[in-house]
Amino acid sequence: MDLPHIQFDSLFKMPWSGNIVQDIRPEFFSSSYSGVPDIEAKVITDVAGYGRQLGWISNALMVLVEQAGPFSEKDEEKIAKLRELVADVADIKESHRTQVRARAASALDTLRIVDPESYADLIARRTK
Repeated sequence: MDLPHIQFDSLFKMPWSGNIVQDIRPEFFSSSYSGVPDIEAKVITDVAGYGRQLGWISNALMVLVEQAGPFSEKDEEKIAKLRELVADVADIKESHRTQVRARAASALDTLRIVDPESYADLIARRTK
């Protein structure tokens, strides 16, 4: 008796075994999503991602906050949360920049040791 040929690689996927690029859209997670997916996708790819949009809005709002006031105690609590949010995001960005600089310096040090000629060429091209 012949057994049917079953292709298990299409039935079971191990983590990271397939395409790991996913298009994550809000309407996938909620049937009550009220946006227009095609517009949302175009905005985040052609204009700015959500983080950048929130950053612009937060920065503009901080300008307005600094020009307004004084505020009631209740409003000041809300504004303090906004200030904390903006400061926390700035701290994370600076931490990321610090890590990137450290990795770049380490990579350059390694290149200088492993391939001094390429290192010198790279530095010469970057300092022009």
